[in-house]
Amino acid sequence: MRVTVISCSPPPPGAAELSCRELRSTRYITDGSCRSAKPVRELVCSGQCMPAHLMPNTIVRGKWWRSSASDYRCIPAHSRTQRVQLQCPNGNTRTYKIRAVTSCKCKRFRPHHNQSEAKEVPKTHRGKKHGRSAQDRKKNNTPLVGNSY
Repeated sequence: MRVTVISCSPPPPGAAELSCRELRSTRYITDGSCRSAKPVRELVCSGQCMPAHLMPNTIVRGKWWRSSASDYRCIPAHSRTQRVQLQCPNGNTRTYKIRAVTSCKCKRFRPHHNQSEAKEVPKTHRGKKHGRSAQDRKKNNTPLVGNSY
């Protein structure tokens, strides 16, 4: 599937330059030679975020906000599923479900935010009887064979 953006409106006048902005976008969805009959309207999240406690009096305190700005990202907050009908040159139609962004937010990301700090827990054997190990059972089930030379 391919997306063709036909317009993207700028932020409203007076919007803060360092904020999470919601830009309005209109695009066509294409798949091969098939194209959506109508353009899809949605938001595109753009801009930089910073922690709210660093916004006022940042320079007065002697701190520079950029050191923490990369910890916050402007991401989609909400989206809706929308059915889009594509029309093909041969007369066939296809229906796709797409996610269209409806709002944006700033979210904090820490370094290695996807990594767990939990230690590996040894595997437990569920539903098995406790007792002898598999090797012990194999040893006991093997017939004893003496030296048969």
